[in-house]
Amino acid sequence: MPLYCADTPVPPVWPVFAYARHSFTDPRPFRADAAVEFDSLYDEKCRLLDCHASQFHEWLPWSEGRRDYDVSGLSWEQRKALLGHWLERFRTAADEARDVLVETYGEAVGRAVRYAEAFEQTAYGRRVSPADFRRLFAGLPPET
Repeated sequence: MPLYCADTPVPPVWPVFAYARHSFTDPRPFRADAAVEFDSLYDEKCRLLDCHASQFHEWLPWSEGRRDYDVSGLSWEQRKALLGHWLERFRTAADEARDVLVETYGEAVGRAVRYAEAFEQTAYGRRVSPADFRRLFAGLPPET
C-alpha cells in the first residue's frame, strides 16, 4: 500500500494472514486452522489484560450493565479472578479447536489444554499448507 505506508518496504515474501477466533456465524462459522495453548502463561495473560484498564475494567463491564465497576481497591488475586471472566472465551476456543490442539501438542497435552487462542488462515495473504500454518504459530519456519 505505497500510497498509505510509503516508508514501509514491500516484504520479500508475501505474508500469511490469519483471523483470530470469533463467535460470528455469518457468513459462516469460524474454522480453527491453528491453536496455541496459554495455560502455561495464564498469569502473564491476566497481567497483560490488566494493563488494558479501559477495556477490561471499564468498557467490557459497562457493556454488561455494571456501571459502578471499580477494581482500584482489589488485590491482584481478586483482579485476576475478575479477568478470568473475560478469558472464558479462550476455554471455548480450546474446546472448539481440540482436534487441532491434539495434533499440535500430542494426545495427552492437547486433551488437557484449558485455554487456547485459535486462528484461521485467510485468503488475503500467501497460502501455506495446514501443517505449515500450525508451524508458524508454534514459532517454527514452514517446511515448504
